[in-house]
Amino acid sequence: MPLRGCASKPCLEALQPLVREGDLGDEHDRRAAALERSARRALDHGVGADRILVDPGIGFGKSVRGNLLLLRHLGALAPLGFPVLVGVSRKSFIGAVLDLPVEARLAGSLAVAAFAVDHGAHVIRTHDVEATGRAVRMLDAIRAA
Repeated sequence: MPLRGCASKPCLEALQPLVREGDLGDEHDRRAAALERSARRALDHGVGADRILVDPGIGFGKSVRGNLLLLRHLGALAPLGFPVLVGVSRKSFIGAVLDLPVEARLAGSLAVAAFAVDHGAHVIRTHDVEATGRAVRMLDAIRAA
């Protein structure tokens, strides 16, 4: 199955596992449990709940598929009760999916940021603040219509 935005042979070969459906399973459960433990430890040491964000660590030691699945299931972190922060700007998984160098990943970064907000992210860490803000405001307008 050809993937839109991925024309080169190395890109297509790298993304073949993405054409099969899958889920995070135990990995997601471990990540959620680790985030909850960290947040609870901060609370136990006097950090106010209003000062805690959880970050699932998009891009850090994960495969392309793993990052995409983590994003797809981002809403599953909501039961932790803390705002979710994601940093997806210019990440290598965006470059792999779109077959683009880091300086050409703005559109992909904006798409992922909007998706993340739509699926429960409260804070987006980005290199492109103005463009990301516009994308999220557009999402907000669609939601409010």
